[in-house]
Amino acid sequence: MPGYFPVTLNLNGRRCLVVGGGKVALRKVCALLQAGAEVEVVAPKFESGFDSPEAGGATLRKKSYEAEDLRGVFFVVAATDDPAVNEKISRDARKSGILVNVVDEPDISDVIVPSTLRRGDFTISVSTGGASPLLAGRVRRKMEASFSESYGGWVGLLGEIRARIRGRAIAEDKKRELLWAILDKRGLEIFCAEGRDAARAFLLKLIGGIFPPKSEK
Repeated sequence: MPGYFPVTLNLNGRRCLVVGGGKVALRKVCALLQAGAEVEVVAPKFESGFDSPEAGGATLRKKSYEAEDLRGVFFVVAATDDPAVNEKISRDARKSGILVNVVDEPDISDVIVPSTLRRGDFTISVSTGGASPLLAGRVRRKMEASFSESYGGWVGLLGEIRARIRGRAIAEDKKRELLWAILDKRGLEIFCAEGRDAARAFLLKLIGGIFPPKSEK
């Protein structure tokens, strides 16, 4: 089994192809749409669910797969129940220099899709290198209780405060100290209990107290 380098792909606005019309393909379609991809789906038939709001942004083409379907595609997912078709998709994609994920077949994939917990921009992915997707899913479900939906908004606020810190005319070591300071767990507690504005005020007071800001015009 090949080794994998963990990365996060920016698929926003990129054309992606999913081949398959079953439940697995539907999950891949919804995940790609959530990432902002332009998704086209090719399959001789589609199960119920492809007409749901979650999959509504995808273009459905009721046909058998052909190599020409890869034209202009950045990333392709092969999710059919026919091993021969999946292998052909892999060969065609690699010949064209297109990233390919063949579901449950890491040996003929360039990309494997980890089990992922999303809270806005806060993302935790778990992978076993394709050896045991069920284990990866189990670990991800255990993490759901530890990281509530609030983490999405909290991470967004940290990004806002980080941008303010990076823009200040202070030494890099002091910026780094400030970046560590805003991770104070009290900020998250305030965010959950009192909301974003209260947490923002706490963080701004915190970093101002460590290094008083210069007067701004």
